Amino acid sequence: LLHVVVDAWKKYVTEIMGLEVLDEGEDDRFYLRMDYWHHRIVVHVDGDDDLEYIGWRVSDRLALEAMERQLRAAGVEARVASKEECRERRVLGLLKFADPEGHPTEVFYGPQVDTDRPFHPGRPMHGKFATGDDGLGHLLIRQTNVEAGFRFYTGVLGMKGSIEYNIPGPDGSTVSPVFFHCNQRQHSLAFGLGEMDKRINHLTVETTHMDDVGRA
Repeated sequence: LLHVVVDAWKKYVTEIMGLEVLDEGEDDRFYLRMDYWHHRIVVHVDGDDDLEYIGWRVSDRLALEAMERQLRAAGVEARVASKEECRERRVLGLLKFADPEGHPTEVFYGPQVDTDRPFHPGRPMHGKFATGDDGLGHLLIRQTNVEAGFRFYTGVLGMKGSIEYNIPGPDGSTVSPVFFHCNQRQHSLAFGLGEMDKRINHLTVETTHMDDVGRA
């Protein structure tokens, strides 16, 4: 059954989304490319159906060391990854910790970028994926304690965040999602939509050409 799910994933991300599947011969995973980076997404073939971890990039080793001090000063248990773990993630340096909801979270620097390996979309595209300094896209995740999550992502990780609008519910209630910014993208992270069964509500990726949205 697992191989059927894997085949369905590969068909979806290539033929619908236009990502490139990269298989390095590892039985437990395959990678999804959007640009020159070795990968932007890892799909783990382990039977789970949820977000495994979130990665945030900083500029260099000094920035990673500063983040480690920042986390420890806030009482967050952060672990410096081993060389083997860095190789497994294909980065030069890595911190591992959890956010207030318990989501496995990582901060890294020095991702593997393969400029000798052109990106080949899984289907013809009019444009390309908007990544670069703006990263992968944006995530909406579960955060049961919205205030604790807000303090963590702003006060500890240093993002900018706020409630940007209210959504009226059919039962008369109001949902007020919080959006967080760490680059020039409209937002990179959001939460506050109420109860969720899984860690992730959605992942959004952006293209540079509207017709690629239409093709999808």
